[in-house]
This record gives sequence, structure tokens and C-alpha cells, in this order.
Amino acid sequence: MWCGLLPLLASAQEGRPPQSFIRNHYILSKLDANQDGVITLDELSQARKVLLRFDLDEDGILSAEELKAPIPLDLGVDELVQGLLAHDKNGDGILTKDELPERMQGLLVRGDLNHDGKLDKSELRKLAISIKFPDGRPAPANAPAGPMRVDPVVAALDTDKDGKLSAAELTAAPESLRVLDKNGDGQIVDSEVRPAPRTPPGTPAERAARMFNELDADKDGKLSKAELPPQMQDRFDLLDTNQDGFISKEELATMLASQPGPRH
Repeated sequence: MWCGLLPLLASAQEGRPPQSFIRNHYILSKLDANQDGVITLDELSQARKVLLRFDLDEDGILSAEELKAPIPLDLGVDELVQGLLAHDKNGDGILTKDELPERMQGLLVRGDLNHDGKLDKSELRKLAISIKFPDGRPAPANAPAGPMRVDPVVAALDTDKDGKLSAAELTAAPESLRVLDKNGDGQIVDSEVRPAPRTPPGTPAERAARMFNELDADKDGKLSKAELPPQMQDRFDLLDTNQDGFISKEELATMLASQPGPRH
């Protein structure tokens, strides 16, 4: 259904530790068998076995379609919610683990705020906001769409750069992925694989307008604290410069203008 890539970018802000890129990445999270956020050589040795979980037609190779990450960058919050609800097999407006493909089941753990084992529409919207605004600002929508060009894991695996993984590349996966161990210490950690955050195009006012439209759920022309991503909720009082209990487009633009410039 979805055919883009979700690089789950997150950076520390106001003392908040970054989300684990490894735990959220659709391939790395499967390699990280003990879910400690570090991939050891022992875990890396199982790379072929892990990757074959994505071989849906069981032909011994991974096609470009099978390699695609489950969620794209360029959907809006409402589109993300609707895309997730496309997996709602019984149409009850709630997602359970058995309704999600294996590669997307990590989203249940991430979004299940009340720990009841399912995602209701409120949790789905909050999950979509955290995906769209991983560090309190929009993930760059102008990133190259193809996973071969933007994902360091797939780029390392696809040694002949043909957009798919052959049987030989799958066999060589444990060795190919060692290129991600940049300091050669025998383990892969977040700092070695996390893409650098990039600022989306446009002026702060233009970016604020786009972000405002995504977050303003009730379309009342202002943002309440509940409508903001968690990282921005932590700084609500600082963002609400006129102390009226809401964030305006102008206040949002001021916040975006104060952030570092684009990185390419």
C-alpha cells in the first residue's frame, strides 16, 4: 500500500533523549534480537534469516516492493491515519497486532499509550503526529523517494545497486552490514546509522503554515497543547509567547525560525 520510506529522525531537545533509530527502523529492529538498541556481531550473523521474513513470495530474493519501508514521508497526518486504518480488517476503527503486517507491529508498541494492546483513533492520530513530526518539526518531505537512495541499511545491503536483494546479497548480508559499524568496535549503534535531520523547504512562515494545517485537528485556527507533538508539549509555555493558552501560526513560525538551518 505505502511505497516510501520513513527515516525516523529524532534529535535531543530540551533534555529529551532521541528516539532509538534502531528500534524504530523496520529492518534494524528485527536484527536487534534483544531490543537493546545495539546490534552486535552475533545479531548481525542472523541478517539473512531476518531479511527473509520480508520475502513474501518466498522466491529467495527481495524485490524492490518487498524492500520498501511500510510508511512514506510525504503523507499528511490524516492520510497517515487513514493509511493505518486500511489494515483495520474488521472495520471497528481499532488496530490490533494481528491486523498489522509484521514489519509494522512495532508501531503498536510505540502508539499504544494506554497499554491495552490496540490502537484507537485517538492513539492513531497521536502516532501519526509523532511520525510526521519526530523531533517537533516536520520530517523533510523533499527527501528522495526511493529507499535505495535514502536508507543506509538497504544501501549497504544492495551492493550492485539494482534496487533488490539477490540470493547472493542476502547470503552476504552479515558482512555487508558491517560497513555500518563505522568505528569498527563490533557493534552498530544509533549514532552510526541515524540520518542527520534536515529542514524542509520554505520560509519559517511557509513551513509553519503547513505544519499548522497538519496539527490543527479541530480547524479552529489555533493549536492547543493536546494537538502538539510531545516534544512541543514539553515547551508549550515557551512557545505560547502571549500566554493565551494556544499556539498561533505566528508563534509557530517564530519557533521554526529559531531552529538551525537546512542540512543537505
